[in-house]
Amino acid sequence: MFILPPETADRERIAESLRTFVLAALPGKRLKVTVEVAKKRRSDDQNRALWGVAYKTLADEATREARKICKPHFERLWQSGGMDRTEAYAWLASKLGLTPALCHWGLFDIRTCHRARDLCAGMMGAIRG
Repeated sequence: MFILPPETADRERIAESLRTFVLAALPGKRLKVTVEVAKKRRSDDQNRALWGVAYKTLADEATREARKICKPHFERLWQSGGMDRTEAYAWLASKLGLTPALCHWGLFDIRTCHRARDLCAGMMGAIRG
C-alpha cells in the first residue's frame, strides 16, 4: 500500500515515480492496480475503547438492558447460517432505515432495540418455515 500525499509540491514527481515503479515491477505480467481514497482507520484498541466503553457509558441502564436482551435475537439470526454477520447487519440496516455504518447495537435506543429484535425474530420464523 502506498499513500500519495495530498496537494504537495512533490505530488506530480511522486506519482511519476510510482508509475515507473509499477511498470518495472513485474515486466510482461498483468497487474491489478487499485486506487482509493486513503482513510485513517482506528486501531483495534481504539475500536474496543469506543464500542466497549464510550458508547456503553452514553446509554442509561434501561437502554443497556434492552441491548443485552434484544441482541441475542440478532446473533441467532446470523449464526443460523442463513447469512453471515455482515449480510445480517446490512439486512437489519435496510429494515430499520439506517445506513450500515449506523446499524450497531451500541447506537440503538430502546425502541430501535425492540424493533430490531422483532425483525430478527420474524426473519428466524420465516427461515424455519
